[in-house]
Amino acid sequence: MEPHFFRRADGSLKISDSFEATEIKKANKGKPWMRPLSPEAVMDKARSNLLEHKGDPSNRKHLLGFFEIQFGVFRGQTFKWVLENALGYAAYLVAAMRRDPTGGSKDSTDHAHNKQCFREYVELFPSGNIAVAMKEEQYVEKKSQQTVTTQQSSIQSKGSQPSPKKCSSVASLSSLLVRKGEQNLTKMMKRLVSPMKVRPSLTHARTQPSSTISSPTASTPPASVPSSSFVEETPSTSAVPGPSSAPGRSSSAPGKPVSEPDDITLLAEVLRWEEAQTTTQRVCLPAGWIKTLPEVDQKWMSKALFKWTAQGHPELDFNRVDKLWWYPPQVPLQAKNVPRLENYFSHPLFLWMPRKLWQVKLMCPHSDCHKELLYSAGLHQKIRQVVSLGTIYFMASEYLACNRCKRKVISWSHGIISQLDVGHRMQFPSILTSKLACDMEVVSLMPGKQQQSDSEEAAGASL
Repeated sequence: MEPHFFRRADGSLKISDSFEATEIKKANKGKPWMRPLSPEAVMDKARSNLLEHKGDPSNRKHLLGFFEIQFGVFRGQTFKWVLENALGYAAYLVAAMRRDPTGGSKDSTDHAHNKQCFREYVELFPSGNIAVAMKEEQYVEKKSQQTVTTQQSSIQSKGSQPSPKKCSSVASLSSLLVRKGEQNLTKMMKRLVSPMKVRPSLTHARTQPSSTISSPTASTPPASVPSSSFVEETPSTSAVPGPSSAPGRSSSAPGKPVSEPDDITLLAEVLRWEEAQTTTQRVCLPAGWIKTLPEVDQKWMSKALFKWTAQGHPELDFNRVDKLWWYPPQVPLQAKNVPRLENYFSHPLFLWMPRKLWQVKLMCPHSDCHKELLYSAGLHQKIRQVVSLGTIYFMASEYLACNRCKRKVISWSHGIISQLDVGHRMQFPSILTSKLACDMEVVSLMPGKQQQSDSEEAAGASL
């Protein structure tokens, strides 16, 4: 009775429209406007449909699922159907209603009641609230980008006009950052976050004062007259006053006035630069894998199997999955440079995806599903560490889902492996428990297992 929220291979919610939703949207696009049903009529119709499906009308959540939406491109579809096939559309509507409960339009009483019921139904599910939060985040990012674009266009429209005179008591951020002739914000941001480097001439000036060194001052130089080179300001009084320029360090001639970006633009550029730096340092792996894998294995596995989606989430590239065992890059026999230490401590990966690799038909192991076919439902978010004789290795798998009962099964479960033939079943290398995993080579050396194998060989020889 509850909606099934589909997920991608990386475990994130799939908020795009399904094929059925796209077709219904096209069909309803040219239909004329119709008067909405009254709340009583919607309630009666939902109650009768729920009884036909043998549901409980006293359950508010189940009853709301059979409400028909009375507005938009999916008019006539139930709330439950909209969440299953157009989650992004539903989240967009609820996010808009949270920002403006009135909707900013002249909705009728029937429309307003139907919208409030739809919002109540979406907020009953954690996945629905997550989708709404994603839409709200997209809205905030879009607004911030529009603000930055507007500010940049206003700055460019000013052209080479001189900036208004600023208060001398408080130096602005732009006056401290902008040098003469610098208009690239990215370079300014890198100079802002990078540590200050003292020039050798300045160090020499501290130890041996010369008449050619300009006298230091404790005040900040005005932004309207920037110097051609940075001079560190020190409250020391040991320097001897002299000319303003030294031999070999001539000041540049004053050029055309440069328009300085305002503080908001610089701050937005700093945030964008920090976000780009953080993105480059992220590892393209699911969060559950990062908790278990060592850092030496995270790098080569992310490069070998994963890719970034358009939304910035890690996703398994199923086109690369063509084998069971994956090994880290091998150390070359003749190294031209000093080899990296991590190349000697990486571990293999066993990727168990029988449906993907061998195209076998697997049935739902639950008895009440009547052997319904399973389909791939994304990568399992946890990875197992298996103890072997010589080393350890990691094991990953995928989810398999049933269309009938809407339940998911991991492909390394006993109900799935038992459906394979003997040749494919023997390629599964380990024994798994709820918390531990052990390779079959280690299991074969256990005393109880050894006695059992000896007795089986003796029984076979007697026959």
